[in-house]
Amino acid sequence: MNAERSLRSRVSSALKDTSIYARLKNSFVQDLYWRVSNRELIDGRKRQVQFYRDLLRGFRKGDLVFDVGANVGQKTDVFVRLGARVVALEPDEHNQEVLRGKFIKYRLSRKPICIVGKAVSEKVSVETFWVDGPGSALNTLSRKWVDALKEDKERFDRTLDRLEFAEQRSVETTTLERQSAEHGLPFFLKIDVESTSSAS
Repeated sequence: MNAERSLRSRVSSALKDTSIYARLKNSFVQDLYWRVSNRELIDGRKRQVQFYRDLLRGFRKGDLVFDVGANVGQKTDVFVRLGARVVALEPDEHNQEVLRGKFIKYRLSRKPICIVGKAVSEKVSVETFWVDGPGSALNTLSRKWVDALKEDKERFDRTLDRLEFAEQRSVETTTLERQSAEHGLPFFLKIDVESTSSAS
């Protein structure tokens, strides 16, 4: 029994480390599963799509959306369902692979998404990316945010994040102006990042 559980755990872990797992989680098969086991997840996604449809008055299919701090693409998925072309800006390599698995790889037709593996900043540069864990939504360019989280671990005690930020990487940064010059002006800009400014 333990050997079977261990094998199942290793197979599951290996799958999760590939973009195949991300693709399966963003497929009609997964939707069918959730319709039976937890319909609220599907209904919640429908509510999000309707929220943005109501919010984005004048939006037309094919309009451009920037998803800044795309993480694993939950909002990207919503924008694609609205018919948007999406530029997903995400500096975390793990999340970039998840995004490619969800929206680009293993598809008969690619989704209209461009994944930019850079962080958005006030300048084009190379900056320190503080990493708490692969794919963590708390990974950041902001040392101020890192210090605040370390000092207030109880605030996030229900997450899987360790709040140690033991790893730092150098990541390229870009600006919204640069991305607009390359891809066009977005109809909508979703931003989910922390300020790196030293000002209070």
